[in-house]
Amino acid sequence: MRIGHLLLSLPRRRHRLLQDRLPLFLWGAALSLISGALVFDPAGYIPAALATAEPFAVVALIIVAATVADRLGVFRALSRIMIPTQAPPQVTFAALLTLTAVLSGLVNLDVAVVVAMPIALRTAQRSRLATAWLGVAIALTANATSFLLPNANLTTLLVLSRAALPSWEYVREAWLAWLLVSAVTITGLSLALGRRGPNRVAVPSSRPLSFAALVDLLPIFLAVSGIRTIVGSGLALPSGFVQQLAIAAGLAASLNNLPAAVALHVAGRPETWAAVLALSMGPNAFVTGSVASLICRRLARAGGLPFAATTFTIVGLAMLPLQASAAMVGLRCTGVLH
Repeated sequence: MRIGHLLLSLPRRRHRLLQDRLPLFLWGAALSLISGALVFDPAGYIPAALATAEPFAVVALIIVAATVADRLGVFRALSRIMIPTQAPPQVTFAALLTLTAVLSGLVNLDVAVVVAMPIALRTAQRSRLATAWLGVAIALTANATSFLLPNANLTTLLVLSRAALPSWEYVREAWLAWLLVSAVTITGLSLALGRRGPNRVAVPSSRPLSFAALVDLLPIFLAVSGIRTIVGSGLALPSGFVQQLAIAAGLAASLNNLPAAVALHVAGRPETWAAVLALSMGPNAFVTGSVASLICRRLARAGGLPFAATTFTIVGLAMLPLQASAAMVGLRCTGVLH
C-alpha cells in the first residue's frame, strides 16, 4: 500500500516541483552572483548589501500591508465595485485591467499580479470571458503602469536610491504620464483582446498573496547586492531621452529589469525618468524581463489560462511605442522634458 501510495503521489509532486521552479531559479541566481561578487570584490559585498537594503525593506512592508488588506477582504471589495460581470466583454476586460493598473501604480507591481490574477479567473468564470489573452494582458498592464508611486516597482526604488528626486516631486511629475500610459494600455488591449467565449478556468482555493512572498525577496536582495558589488557605480547612459529610454529598455528586456536597475547610473532628471519608464515598460518585450511576469505566468497556467511567451512578446512589442509616446507627452506636460 505504501509503495502504491508513493507511486500515485509522484505525478502530483512533479507538478508542484514544476510550479515552484521560480524560487529555485531565484536562489540559483543569488548563489551564483554572491560567488561572483565575493571573487570580484570580497570586501565590497557587505557595503553593497547595506546600500541596497532600504528599497527591499520598503517593498517588504508593502507586501505585509497588502497581505493584511487581502485577509480583510479589501481587494475583493474593490473588485466588486470596479468590475461588472454583466457588461459587454470589452468593458469587463477593461475593468480588470483598470484594477490591475490601480494596484500596480498605487500599491506594488508584484502585489498587483498576485491579486489581479485570481480575480480575473473568478470574473472569467462568471462572465464567460474569453481567456486566451487575459493572463498576458494583465502582466503587460501591471508592468507598464508600475511607476505612479516610487514604491510601485522595486526597480524605481533602486534607481531613486542613486538619484536626488524627492517622492513628492516624483509623484508630481509622474501622475499625467501614468494616466496616459494606463489609458493607452487599457484601451488598446481591451479593444483588441476583450472577447466573450468558452473558457475552462480553475479558481485557486487558497490565497496566493501571503507573508510567504517575503521569502522570495531574500534571494532577490542577495542577487541584487551581488550585482551592485560587481558593477560598482553603474553604467552611464548616452545623451538624448529617446536613446536613453531605448537602451535601458533593451537592458531590462534582455537581462531582467532588476539587474538592469542596479547596473544603470543616472544623473539628470530626464535620465532618471528614462530609466524608470524603461524598467517598467521594457520587460514587456520578453516574459523573463520581470519577476512579476513570471509570477503572473505561473498563476495563469495554474488556473488553466494560456500564457505563451511568444504571444507576450508580440503584444508587448506592439504596445511599447504607444506607451512610450504617451509617457513622453505626460512628462513634457509636467515639465520634465522640454
